[in-house]
Amino acid sequence: KTDILHLNDVEPFSSKMQPGFFAPGDVMVSLRNINTVFVFNVESEEIKFISTGQFVRQHDPDFIDGDRISVFDNNNASEPERKSKITIVSAKDNSHQEYFVGSKEKQFYTRVMGKHQWQPNGNLLITESMSGRGFEIDPDGNLVWEYINSVDRGIVGVVGEVQRLPQEYTELFTPNE
Repeated sequence: KTDILHLNDVEPFSSKMQPGFFAPGDVMVSLRNINTVFVFNVESEEIKFISTGQFVRQHDPDFIDGDRISVFDNNNASEPERKSKITIVSAKDNSHQEYFVGSKEKQFYTRVMGKHQWQPNGNLLITESMSGRGFEIDPDGNLVWEYINSVDRGIVGVVGEVQRLPQEYTELFTPNE
């Protein structure tokens, strides 16, 4: 049996975001096996935006704002270079900006899976799943911190998703004075 499309993410546009090209009622879909991300409106059933072939086996597209999305591009056809990337796409003009790209100096590659999450301070939290790694970069691409899920010498465990919990979460576990 073949998984022709491999739908790996569905995300509605948040009503908390300022509308632009995208608006409440829009839903983004990622079809990994055909390298396609599209946004459609639930009420009109119209496809408002589509990007095919700009990513290779992508995961986790996210709305950044009313006009832009970001995509975790596994870029697993880049062997032997092995570099994944986070790409920002403007729906207004379909322009693509490589926001963060793996390199020899800044290792970043996962053949499959992967997630990313924009932080309120402008940083980007990235899950490099198959490398068992979670890390955060600042807007200049500098490493803020990283975690590697080491399970034994030379062996890492797969990480599905790293999440940053809000400060209020730690208050649940702080003893009362």
